[in-house]
Amino acid sequence: MTDNPGSTEKPDRELYQELYQAGVRSFERGNYQQAIAQFQQALDGVNAKTKIGGEIQVWLANAYDAAGNSTEAIALCRSLKTHSDRDVRKSANYVLGILSAPKLSNLKDATSKIPSLKGLDDQISSRPLGVSGSKLPQAKPENQLPTGSSLDTQTSQQEQNRFLWIAIVITLAGLVVWAIA
Repeated sequence: MTDNPGSTEKPDRELYQELYQAGVRSFERGNYQQAIAQFQQALDGVNAKTKIGGEIQVWLANAYDAAGNSTEAIALCRSLKTHSDRDVRKSANYVLGILSAPKLSNLKDATSKIPSLKGLDDQISSRPLGVSGSKLPQAKPENQLPTGSSLDTQTSQQEQNRFLWIAIVITLAGLVVWAIA
């Protein structure tokens, strides 16, 4: 590089900083191979033991993993566990934890299937329209008496409610006696 003020060449530090930033942009756009190349070029021009060198390597590890080379990403993160900069070590440990975690696709029992809602439109369109044009649920006629099973359910709920109130009263009475004694 020349020290000529009229020169269009940039100092090395700025060039590698731009390569680093270009790598971040490529990574964020999903161009992982391009990001790897840019991070490697940026790393060639800086001391890998400095903070900026460590940050570039953490990004490089992420790019390796995103490009499908998780073995290389894990190895790089492991090597950064002894980096001189505390923040780089912390970031490397965090990324290593993510990369080493079990893949969710291998956990068959941890996923659930969502039922298909196909045919739901047919059911909704058969309902009568309300005043606003929205579908209303079918209402029971008011003069229709409840069926035997709904009477049993109502009676059962009333018995459960009665039991609950009795239990509450007994508990409160016990607390009052205990507080007085």
